Amino acid sequence: GDPGFITPQMFGAKGDGVTDDTAAIQAALDASSYVYIPDGTYMINGYRAWYTDPESGGIHPRSNQTIVLSNNALLKAITNSTGFYNVINIVGVENVHIKGGKIQGERTTHTGTADEHGYGVHIIGSKNITIEQMEVFECWGDSIIVGYIGEVNSDNVKIYNCKLHSSRRQGISIVGGTNVVIRDCEIFN
Repeated sequence: GDPGFITPQMFGAKGDGVTDDTAAIQAALDASSYVYIPDGTYMINGYRAWYTDPESGGIHPRSNQTIVLSNNALLKAITNSTGFYNVINIVGVENVHIKGGKIQGERTTHTGTADEHGYGVHIIGSKNITIEQMEVFECWGDSIIVGYIGEVNSDNVKIYNCKLHSSRRQGISIVGGTNVVIRDCEIFN
């Protein structure tokens, strides 16, 4: 059965702004349908190989999952040179609800010059996804992108009360979606 309330710390996450906590957070996501991420700065390895591997990089919510971040929980992309990364990578799943916290890309420390596909929240080929009360900023590409994988658009995506700013490309891009609602968001810089 589902063990219920889980934190990444139960799997060794440090949240110290130095340690790569990607695997620890993923272990928590793999263990429970409800994950709470407490205060801290969690370094995330979002690296993925070009367009050929959209499922790599970052942390991957499962279907039927709720993730709640405290107000001072920050998922921070580890500096890289690739134009492709994802902090939260929502691919081919359904019924995911993510609420609170912050995601910071690595725009200000990025070491490459090419491409523009570094995302805070990457939602592709997924349905019934809600992102709310989250701040996503300083990504190499978009703070949030909603798109498709193969011939499958994302469907029924809700983005509510988010603050999306200071990313290199856009606050949000919709490149493949049906029934997408963006409400009460601040999108700037």
